[in-house]
Amino acid sequence: GGNATIWAPGYAVVGGYDGNGKLYTEDGSAQAVVTVGAPAYPCPPKLEEIIPTPSCAQNGTKNPTTKVVTPGNIPADYLERDAYLQPGVYCISGGKATINAGNVLKGDGVLLFFQDNAYMHINGGATVQLSAATSGPYAGLLIYSLMSNRNDFILNGNSSSYWTGTILLPGSEVQVNGTGRSSGYHSQIISDTIFYGGTADGEIWFSAEENFNVSSSATVELSQ
Repeated sequence: GGNATIWAPGYAVVGGYDGNGKLYTEDGSAQAVVTVGAPAYPCPPKLEEIIPTPSCAQNGTKNPTTKVVTPGNIPADYLERDAYLQPGVYCISGGKATINAGNVLKGDGVLLFFQDNAYMHINGGATVQLSAATSGPYAGLLIYSLMSNRNDFILNGNSSSYWTGTILLPGSEVQVNGTGRSSGYHSQIISDTIFYGGTADGEIWFSAEENFNVSSSATVELSQ
């Protein structure tokens, strides 16, 4: 029920279409034609079938003086109280990482893989500057956890914070707060539930070149 307006290059529906909403062409200049009876895609494969589950052969380290962290298996608290991540894959376990106001979390060319139900809460006032790798099997993938991880994630920060790359947390609730930086999120955020709020402005910008790409076709399945 209700009314909605959607803009897209084109529309195809597997079954039928019946609604009060208006569907427009991408530039909004004309009402679009809906093609019904489109062929159905098969059910999408499990994530583990299209994304190799990250693994870390060695243990990472954290220098207590410089706060530099090296890739590998690390406890969640390595991300706390300032962390400067070297490029690579981080397999994170050991519960909850809390990044508080005044803390710094930085890393370019990184993947944060939260395993064993590990999760992260980033509070307002933290400086978070993270970007995904631009090459390799995880190019464009910034934060990832398996469907079995049901813990919630909070992404916050300050006006200097930015995230570049896909945030893929399919089993989790993700709370995204504005950082006060208009271009802070160069990401796509995929999760079970997303809450976008906070008191500061924020925008999510998507560029395919900056995000993770899977070869399987994207699908939406509706059931009742």
